[in-house]
Amino acid sequence: MNIKDIYKYLIAIIAVVAIAFCVFSDNFFFRLDLTQEKRYSISDNTKNMLRNADGDISVVVYLDGDLNAGFLRLRKATKEMLDEFNVYAGGGFSYKFVNPSAADNAKARDKKYEELEKRGLRRIPVYDKDAEGNPTMKVVFPWAEISYKETSGKKVTRPVCLLKNVQGKSGEENLNL
Repeated sequence: MNIKDIYKYLIAIIAVVAIAFCVFSDNFFFRLDLTQEKRYSISDNTKNMLRNADGDISVVVYLDGDLNAGFLRLRKATKEMLDEFNVYAGGGFSYKFVNPSAADNAKARDKKYEELEKRGLRRIPVYDKDAEGNPTMKVVFPWAEISYKETSGKKVTRPVCLLKNVQGKSGEENLNL
């Protein structure tokens, strides 16, 4: 056996191992949190609650549509967290992202905004610039509503703010906490 044959076998083995890794990784969930404060870890209590939930848990996240880079990062992080919740729930967990600004006209959009605010979800004005550099103002609802069945059997929906709100910090600073 010469050196060229050894390289061919080595490349073939590496390719087979890489393909096997890809196939098996689709069937298993694994996350490694290397942050000191365990920022991206789900607590054991949350894992137990998800595993032992009596009924279905559904989440509606109002963070979709035309978002700036900061809110796109928040949306991605929220989706990753919800995917992890889904793994620990073992079924019975669902979520969807909704664009609260999607409407046929301004009147319908404003009505949708009012309905959300009546349920306790506050809008956040976001000031940005368009492609030409002109200032624009968009409305974002960085909220989720979680629906689940309590131990009494009653279906409950709770609003959850996805932003930390630290007094004295700007919206951009609160977004990046």
